[in-house]
Amino acid sequence: MKKTHDPTSSPSGIELHKMLFNPYSLYGKTGLDDAIGGAMTTPLGKYDQYFTTELTEHLFEKAQDLLHDRPCGLDLVSLNIQRGRDHGLPSYPHWRRHCRLPPVDTWDQLEKVVDAGSYQQMRKIYGEPENVDVYSGALSEPPVEGGVVGPLITCLLADQFLRLKQGDSFWYERRRGPQRFTRDQLRQIYNTRLSSIICRNSDAITQSPVYLMRKVNREDNPELPCSQLDTFDFSVFRERKNADSRRVKLATAQVGVVVQPSSSTGVSTNSSTAGTTTEGLTTTTTTTSTSMTSDNMLV
Repeated sequence: MKKTHDPTSSPSGIELHKMLFNPYSLYGKTGLDDAIGGAMTTPLGKYDQYFTTELTEHLFEKAQDLLHDRPCGLDLVSLNIQRGRDHGLPSYPHWRRHCRLPPVDTWDQLEKVVDAGSYQQMRKIYGEPENVDVYSGALSEPPVEGGVVGPLITCLLADQFLRLKQGDSFWYERRRGPQRFTRDQLRQIYNTRLSSIICRNSDAITQSPVYLMRKVNREDNPELPCSQLDTFDFSVFRERKNADSRRVKLATAQVGVVVQPSSSTGVSTNSSTAGTTTEGLTTTTTTTSTSMTSDNMLV
């Protein structure tokens, strides 16, 4: 990666193994901006199944190793394969079936979904397709159209992010609950790009491509000044007191938090009745909650 945010600087940079556990360069006056800008101006290599030697030979490498006469690094690919086996992950064909992708239960089927070089290596290393590690198989798939990873990794990533979204009670797009955003606030969030976030939070970066993760293109993805990219409107997030708006109180009940309109002033007491039936026996529970208006403390 390049050491500076200057787009006209030399393409020479710093190796990955010299960056890990070495945060001291960030402590300089322009250290953080140089690191971010260097990542922005370093072109991304085309996706394939091969890994750089920085990850396969020099991972966590130290200049002086107590156990060897010369520097010795780790192999990230071997580590990830072993992690999968330690955790008992099913094999590659199993995950293909899980994602409802065409099966790879035979060598003929496997040959159709992975690249030729990886297929030949798998036939030498694994006795049967059922023995192929999911990490090896998934990385051997060609990328999907418009993507950077293959079908299986695309499926697993989508499944994970969907669970994170639906399982988070404070997800920003939720329509219920006191933490929900207004339409104007959501519009500002939807219009936010990574380039605008970097422009807003950096000191020395003055321009950026509109879509930071894509290749610079004068027509579809030009570099623009930060003044044109950072257009976030914070005013819609300010809390305003409207004279004719109804006050809202939070009443705690057995079912959770309920949002309901309150009276104009004073303290109000609400009662809720919850009934449960078990094998013909009906039990009625009455819960009383006391709350105060927004001008007072919630009890």
